[in-house]
Amino acid sequence: MNDSIIPYVPIGDRVMATCKKSRKVLKQLFAAVDYLVQQGHNINHTTQHGFLVISYEQIRALLQQEEQPALPPLEDITASLADAKYPIFHGTGVVKSSIWYDEAVAGWRFQLNRIASTQTISTDNRRTMQVNPNQQPDTGLLLDMALGNIRIWRSSLESAVNNPQVTYNLNDLVYKLLDIEQKLEKVQHKLDS
Repeated sequence: MNDSIIPYVPIGDRVMATCKKSRKVLKQLFAAVDYLVQQGHNINHTTQHGFLVISYEQIRALLQQEEQPALPPLEDITASLADAKYPIFHGTGVVKSSIWYDEAVAGWRFQLNRIASTQTISTDNRRTMQVNPNQQPDTGLLLDMALGNIRIWRSSLESAVNNPQVTYNLNDLVYKLLDIEQKLEKVQHKLDS
């Protein structure tokens, strides 16, 4: 099973912002991110679980390479980032990129999942988040992960109809369905208790 795609849940449809215009701009940005991930591009410059660091220039270049519509103007995205409610924007910064041979890359940093606990970590733009590395995922996160898996496989199977070159190993589908079943069983158990 490909462990690198299991934690990824499509973001575009779940974008939230404090104003309508910002939501529209951010939704376009994350729809592009979702598309590139679905096409197999590695765009996350951090290996920190639950975080996404993306480079505008890389996203723009990959969309041009894929002959997809362009992103909204950089100024519009930059203005909308402060209004982001989900994913949570944690500022712009330089990271040592795991996908660009450990070179320094400037990018936007987002928190993708909800994390709750006792340890407080301060972030770039003075927001704080609480982290517990031993905590089991909550019911909402388990549902998000299961739904994300289903959406990824549905999209992949839909694209296979248009592209006969795409083939799937039955074992991959079996393992993916087992993973989803286990997540949903945990959700059911939490709801029952």
